[in-house]
Amino acid sequence: MSFFILGPANNDLYLTIRDGDFPRAVEARDFLERLWAVCSPYLDKDFRRQATDSFETRFWEIYLAWTFLQNDIELHPSSGRSKLPKPDFQTGGPEVWVEAILATPGQGPNAVPD
Repeated sequence: MSFFILGPANNDLYLTIRDGDFPRAVEARDFLERLWAVCSPYLDKDFRRQATDSFETRFWEIYLAWTFLQNDIELHPSSGRSKLPKPDFQTGGPEVWVEAILATPGQGPNAVPD
């Protein structure tokens, strides 16, 4: 199963990488497919759909999972975790919960000025 979903998407970067035919888009698309092949068991079931709207935050999450795995840090599959809201990842030995957060400019009164 591909990381990318065909059809409409609300994120311009997602669309550029998914649909682009220039070398950097192809390279990014191939890289994401490799990350997805390794990391999908550790990500939420609706991760791919979420990426169509908030690609940058989902990219940070998949890249973080890949980095953990590349450094031999054990992750528990998402299917084995509690259904209660929890952080994004649970490591093993020692058990640590990790929430992948990407800083954004914010909204409303908390927004960073342009």
